[in-house]
Amino acid sequence: GRWEVFAGGKAFAALLHNYDNEYFDYSSVGDNAEDNLNRAFKAFEERLAIPQLVDAKDLINGTADERSLTLYTSLIYHAYATNEEKMRLRNEARQKEEELARQRAAHDEALRSKGNLES
Repeated sequence: GRWEVFAGGKAFAALLHNYDNEYFDYSSVGDNAEDNLNRAFKAFEERLAIPQLVDAKDLINGTADERSLTLYTSLIYHAYATNEEKMRLRNEARQKEEELARQRAAHDEALRSKGNLES
């Protein structure tokens, strides 16, 4: 079926690596499908609080519940999208703080210059 690409664990590992390449290094993924899947499932649970809805052996032998797989991958997507939004908001906040700091510095410099001119 359409989930065969996930059976080796490398697709889940790639998703996790894409989410956070410092937490999960894709180059550490080997050829053992069950090990790959269990590592990825454990990492999704630890890092993203996504419960393991799929058994590695069921996925490998093609008997995994398709609805569980659909839900599991949608949870991964939503965690990723939420993280992207958090990062965007953090970056916007940091940029605004930097701009405010520049404005304060310019204001303080203007006050010092004005004080020097009046003396």
